[in-house]
Amino acid sequence: MTASANSVGARFSVVIANYNGGAMLEECVCSVVREGVPAARIIIVDNGSQDGSIDNLQRNVDGLSIIHNSCNAGFAKAVNQGINLAVSAASPSEFLLLLNNDAQLEPGALQAFAAGFGTLPNLAIAGGQLRYPGGRLQSAFAPFPSVAEEILPRFERHLPRSLPQKNYPAESDRSRVRPRRMPLRSQFHLARARIAGRRLLLFL
Repeated sequence: MTASANSVGARFSVVIANYNGGAMLEECVCSVVREGVPAARIIIVDNGSQDGSIDNLQRNVDGLSIIHNSCNAGFAKAVNQGINLAVSAASPSEFLLLLNNDAQLEPGALQAFAAGFGTLPNLAIAGGQLRYPGGRLQSAFAPFPSVAEEILPRFERHLPRSLPQKNYPAESDRSRVRPRRMPLRSQFHLARARIAGRRLLLFL
C-alpha cells in the first residue's frame, strides 16, 4: 500500500505504540497512509508483541520505521522512543501525531489539524475528536492530574484500613473541557518535543 498524493500528509510524522494490536494495527496504519503520510515517517514502536501483528503489517505496508522492544516497556516509554526518533531525523516533520493502534484517521483529519495550527500560530498541542465505530462521540478528556494523584495511589494499599481512601477521578464530565489525563513521564517528553520545535497532535 502506498500513500496518496496528499501534500498535507507529507508534513506529518506519526508515532504508534503497539502491543499485540492484531488486525487493528494494520487498519490504523493504512488510515495514516491514505492521508498521505510517507511510510518512513510512520514510526511503530512494538512492545514485544507475540501475535504476529508486526510481521503481518510489514507484509502489506513497505518502508515503515519500526522500533522493536524485547518486552512490554509500557505506553509512555514506547511513545517517547518514537518521539525521539521523529525529532532526531535529519529533516524532522513540521507536525508530530501520536496515534493509538486501535484508532483510525478519518479522511481529511490531517488537513483539519494543519488548518487549525495555521489559524492559531501559537498553538503547540492539539487533540482530535474521538468517535466510536458507529459515530457516537467518545470522551477524550479528563482532569489534569496533580503530583499527589499520580503518586498517592501507589501507596494506598500500605495505609491502615482506618484511614479514608480517596478515589481519584479518571474522567471529567463533558460540561467542562480539560486536558486529557496522561502519565507525568509522557507530559515531560511532550514538553521536550515542543521545545524541539515540533507541533504535537494527540489521537489517543
